[in-house]
Amino acid sequence: MYLKSSFLKFRTELLLYKSPVRSVQTYASQTWPLTLRDEEALGIFERKILRCIFDGIQVDGSWRRRSNLELYKIYKQSDTLKFVKLQRLKWVGHLTRMNGDRCSKKISLAKCMGNTPRGRPPLGWIDCVEKDLNILKVKNWKIVAKSRDTRRKLLEKARAHSGISSH
Repeated sequence: MYLKSSFLKFRTELLLYKSPVRSVQTYASQTWPLTLRDEEALGIFERKILRCIFDGIQVDGSWRRRSNLELYKIYKQSDTLKFVKLQRLKWVGHLTRMNGDRCSKKISLAKCMGNTPRGRPPLGWIDCVEKDLNILKVKNWKIVAKSRDTRRKLLEKARAHSGISSH
């Protein structure tokens, strides 16, 4: 992996991860309905890169891998999953205020028609957003999303809840 070069400094490796890698990894993430498998894959990928950047740790003359908790303490940023959830909350605010004739609103809030396979139906995007908002104890999210000030306060609450910086 290119982040393992001896010519790159520690801060440069972090910047390489934050700007091109994480940006590409989370492109259009505000529209993703994530399954548990997707969430696990995002976390595994992120921790794999962070382990390349932060290397192992030497204890009593032998090397060991850093734990996930140690990685995120050193990284001092929230994980990718929390970032994606915050992006979804931002997008639902924009969608709620859009006119009903806009294509992106029609597609995002559309219900699938036709026969479904046996078993539990797959979660839609709006189901994932409602699950995220339940964690923040928001009852009527459509009213909250229509008011810019209330939505801004909700996003700040979500950032504080997840540890995401405002950048």
